[in-house]
Amino acid sequence: MVIEPSATLALTAVVRRLPPDDVRSLVASLARGERRSRALPGWLTLYVVLAMALNPGASYPQVASLVWRVLPRAARCRLRDAPPTPAAMVRARTRLGVEPLRRLVVQLSQEALPPPAVGERAVLERVQLQRSRAGGRSCAVRGAVWFLRDASGMLLAVDLRGDSVRAAATLVRGAGAASLMFREVGPQGRSSQEPGGMLSQLRAVLPDTPIENGGAVQGVHEGLASRHPDLFTQELLARACVDLLISREMAQVLARPSGEA
Repeated sequence: MVIEPSATLALTAVVRRLPPDDVRSLVASLARGERRSRALPGWLTLYVVLAMALNPGASYPQVASLVWRVLPRAARCRLRDAPPTPAAMVRARTRLGVEPLRRLVVQLSQEALPPPAVGERAVLERVQLQRSRAGGRSCAVRGAVWFLRDASGMLLAVDLRGDSVRAAATLVRGAGAASLMFREVGPQGRSSQEPGGMLSQLRAVLPDTPIENGGAVQGVHEGLASRHPDLFTQELLARACVDLLISREMAQVLARPSGEA
């Protein structure tokens, strides 16, 4: 896979929206500051994971080359070491864990977006967090993430409270959508719930909102390759972060008066 020039522009936008000082503070606030100097510290690893989300299917060397090319120019910071090996990147991702991405998703979800147009249908997705194989055995699905999109696919909000149907209902009410399509998103389009089970619960807590069954789809799981459950979750949350950032940038552009630069 060749990383397209658009990936450079996309990562540059992410770095400018999430500058290194903010990323360092986020990682340090979770007690993941470095006890010793590393070639790939936590804050830099977070950029690597976000770059992976922007370029599904790219190899570790390709992602590292992109980060090492973009970050010094976009943030005017110096990276003292050459890009690390793939093995070093996997170890750094394991040290980073899932929590910084969870915190970033919550932070970005709190930024308001314009609600859907009056009478517009929203799309609610329940996305399985972990579904992978380890040691030849299938790992159980653990938890979920709720994604709420408008009819165009723009991501309005994300909620990490797993199987809490009331959390999903709060997202829907906050958007003020007139109707809803519900989709279960999982590997190979498989649902972890009994057919119609979650849909029935949603209809019970949202009795005044017409809800269409969108079925089970693969969606954001496509291209997620990590076999380790935590790294799988890390990649999924990184995609949510990138999606939220893109949606918010698009919303700001669309809100500008016609002709404004």
